[in-house]
Amino acid sequence: MKLCQNGTTQPAYEVTIYCSRDANAPPTRGWPAGLRFDGDDYVRTALRKNSSMPITIELSVMMLSPSGTVLGNFEYSGMGLENVDEHWAFTSRDQSGYKSAVSQEPLKLRRKVLLAGTFDTEGIQLFVDGKLQSRERIDHHQASDLPFFIGADPGASGGPEYYFDGIIQSVRISDIVRYTEDYDATVPYTVDDSTLLMLDFTRPENELAKDMSKYNVPCEIVGATPVVAD
Repeated sequence: MKLCQNGTTQPAYEVTIYCSRDANAPPTRGWPAGLRFDGDDYVRTALRKNSSMPITIELSVMMLSPSGTVLGNFEYSGMGLENVDEHWAFTSRDQSGYKSAVSQEPLKLRRKVLLAGTFDTEGIQLFVDGKLQSRERIDHHQASDLPFFIGADPGASGGPEYYFDGIIQSVRISDIVRYTEDYDATVPYTVDDSTLLMLDFTRPENELAKDMSKYNVPCEIVGATPVVAD
């Protein structure tokens, strides 16, 4: 079922409705506030990127143990932010296979970072804490028909795989390339006309899955639990 609200349309992006929640808050453990993914949890968003239009994916995240996809829609296609050989990476599929823009230094566990990956016809870029890490040319991006997952990526059957272990504080996905050079990563995410999806997992529990963009994209939180910072 496609979502179309308030007369708005987004021809390059398809939205499908899913909505549920089943989670109880665990004790605080000195982690930052956010949503805790323990290696078999995920959030299924209703957003699909099924074209070669530009995109920026941003997250505030802490990885607790070496693990897989932070956000993605991979399945022999698609793109996402992930761990590749213990480095942060923004990965996209083109006609020759998967290509990754990779962080210059190995990722550090239990350290909060701000990740941003951008894509357009020129290729992909990865930023960590506002610093450009690398660029990679993409030749004929292979778009995915699957929705974006947070904390995993969707397999061929539609179920999650390559789970993430850590905490995610916030997510923003936009239909433009927001950064082409180093930027101030301390500026909080805000919603504007280019925002396709924005989730703030530090909000009250009944608002965790509420998209703040004008598209009101629903989400399904499966297993992941809120953490309240000290």
